[in-house]
Amino acid sequence: MSWRPTTLTRTVFAALLAAVLCIGGAGGMAHAAPAQPAVASASAQPQAPAAVPTRGHGLVIAGDWFGYYVDKGKKVWCLAPGLALAQESFRLTTNLPIVTVGPRKFRVGATKSRWMAYVLSQWGDTSSNSVAAATRMALLEIVGDVPSGVNTSTRTQIGRMAADEVNAVKAYFGPDRLALTLRTKVLVGQAGTAIATTVAATHRGVPGVTVELAAANAIVARFVKTGRNGQVAFTYRRTGTGPVKLVARAAGLPPDTMLASLPKPGQQLLVSGTRPTTATASVTYQASPGGPTMSYDCSSACNGRPLVTVRFCQPAGLAAASDIVFADGHTVGSVSFGRSATAACKSVAAVIPDGQVLTFGARYNVNGKLSGVIPLPGRLVIDCPALPVVSESETCNCTNGAVVLTLKNTGRTEEQLIWSVNGGRSQTRLVAPGSIGAVNVPFSRTVTTTIRYTGAVRRLNGQWIIPPSFETVIPKE
Repeated sequence: MSWRPTTLTRTVFAALLAAVLCIGGAGGMAHAAPAQPAVASASAQPQAPAAVPTRGHGLVIAGDWFGYYVDKGKKVWCLAPGLALAQESFRLTTNLPIVTVGPRKFRVGATKSRWMAYVLSQWGDTSSNSVAAATRMALLEIVGDVPSGVNTSTRTQIGRMAADEVNAVKAYFGPDRLALTLRTKVLVGQAGTAIATTVAATHRGVPGVTVELAAANAIVARFVKTGRNGQVAFTYRRTGTGPVKLVARAAGLPPDTMLASLPKPGQQLLVSGTRPTTATASVTYQASPGGPTMSYDCSSACNGRPLVTVRFCQPAGLAAASDIVFADGHTVGSVSFGRSATAACKSVAAVIPDGQVLTFGARYNVNGKLSGVIPLPGRLVIDCPALPVVSESETCNCTNGAVVLTLKNTGRTEEQLIWSVNGGRSQTRLVAPGSIGAVNVPFSRTVTTTIRYTGAVRRLNGQWIIPPSFETVIPKE
C-alpha cells in the first residue's frame, strides 16, 4: 500500500457528547483510563460541540464501527471499543504510556505512540471506507485492543490493508530527518553535485519525498524527489564569488505527535492527527581556485632584481577570469582566461626587487560584469639581495704600501669581504648589517703583487651569493 502525508489540524478541541458509543451494538467492556501522557502543549478547554458527532468513513465489522467520527470537520478515532464518548479536552502528546481497559493494561509507550501518530498522519484523513476501516484496525492492533470476534487476518481485504499500514509504520515512522551533503565543491561557472537524504526514525531512507531547494551564489532546480533509498542527487552551478549556500526543505513529513484525550473512568479514549512536519538542512562553503606556481633564479647577475615567473592554471568549465600578480599591493602582471571546456595554463613574468612580497588574486566575469578581486592562495617574499660594493684605496711609500678594501653593509643580511693575495688562500671578513668592514692588504714594491677581492651577500635562506672577483696588480719597481 502506498503512503502519503496528510494535513490535519493541530489544535485543542472538545470532544463529544455522552451516551454515544464507539461501536454499533457491542458493549459490556470496562472503562479505559490511560496513564497521564507526556504533554507537549495544552490550551484552554473550549465548549462542547452543539451537535452529536457523526460517523465519517468506515465499515461495520462484526458489529463494531471501524472508522472515524467527525467533529466540526475533525476526524476522531476511538481506541477503547464499547465506551461512551464524553466531553473531553484534547492535548498534544508524544507518549501514551499505559491504556487500562477493565482488568487489562496495554503498554503503549513512546515508540508505539509515534507509530500511532504516523498512522493518523498518513491515513487518518481518508475518504475511503475501506482505508478508514483498515486504519482503525491498525490503531487497535498497535494498542493491542482489537475487539473479540474481529478477524484481523490478512486473508481478508481489511486485514491485509491494516497489515500493510502496520508494516509501513514500523519502517517509516517519524520523526524524519533531512540531510544535505556535498559531493563536489566548485568554482565560479562550474557545476557541482550534492545529495539530499531523508531518513525515518528507523534510519531507513524514505522514498518519494519532495525536497524544495534554494541556493545563494548558485543556481539549482527548485524541486527534487527522493528515490527508493531515500536519496536524490542533484546538480548546481556556482554563479557568484561569495560563499555557496545550499538549502533543502522537505514538507509534509509525518509528525511524532498526536492529539489525545484524557478520559475519566468510563469515558472513551480518543485520538486525532496533527499537522505534518517540515525538515530543513543546509550546507555552506567558500572554495577558491588553487594558487599559482612561482619560480625565479637568484644569481649575482640579478643583483637584487630577479626575473620572477608566475604560472596560473584554470580548470575546465570555470568562468572567464583574469589572474593577477601583486607586488607589495601593486599590480605587476596578469593573464586572462576565457571559459573553456578544457583546463589551461598561462604564465606571466616580471622583474621584482629583493624584499618585495608577491600576492595573487582573480577576477571573474559574472553575468557580463567583473567581480571584485578574489584572493588566491600563495605568497612569495623575494629573497635575492643586491650585491655589496667593495671600494679600494691604496697607500704606499717608495718601497712598501697597502691596499685598503672597504665594504659598507647597507642591506638586511650579512655580507662578506673576500680577498686573496698572489693566488693564495682566500681570506674573509664578516660584516653585519649596518656595519663597515675594512682590511689592509700590505704589499712590497720589490715584487709584483696581485690582489683579488669581492663582496658576497647572504640570502635569507642562508645561501651566499658570491660574484666574480675584481683584480688589482701592483707591479714591481
